[in-house]
Amino acid sequence: MKALKNVLLILTTAMALTGCEEKNEEYYLNNIDSANKKVEQCNQDLKKAFMASDKGGIEKVEKDPECRAAMSAIKKDKKIKYELENKRKEDERKQAVDSEMSAIKKQISGMSWGESVNEYLKVDECKSSFSFNKSPKCEAWETIYKEKVDEGKKELKQLSFNEIKAKMQSLCKLDKRTGSNCSVAEKALEEKAAN
Repeated sequence: MKALKNVLLILTTAMALTGCEEKNEEYYLNNIDSANKKVEQCNQDLKKAFMASDKGGIEKVEKDPECRAAMSAIKKDKKIKYELENKRKEDERKQAVDSEMSAIKKQISGMSWGESVNEYLKVDECKSSFSFNKSPKCEAWETIYKEKVDEGKKELKQLSFNEIKAKMQSLCKLDKRTGSNCSVAEKALEEKAAN
């Protein structure tokens, strides 16, 4: 019986000491509700000390390791949540772009580079060059458009300088807009002339 009392006394003492143990940033990061409560308590203590013009009390709260640990844990928790949310949004966006990419590739399957460029130019929502928040559809179209432009330039540069010039003249009669087949031919001609 005496041994059982000793064990209970040791367990009770250990539990009491654990409860009094100083809590660090890691503890508060794993117990964010406790961190919020601790910061609230620290703010109240700071306010009381300030109202009483108790410089020692203010300094005590400001230097309190648990108050600092709780505040630091809350900041880290917010940063972690912010980064996770950004990653989730980025993954969602990437999935949407990939889905649009698949749909566009099916749409232009079997088309020449020139026909594909013409299809891109028909997508009105992607015409704004000042869009900072492009839709997944426009992002996918722009990637495909660049691939088709490279394909077109590569194909055209296999022709002679005069053949590219003749091709460019016929393409430019149809459409002279920036980004059109005419501008692809102009770029191919410039690159051919530079080599």
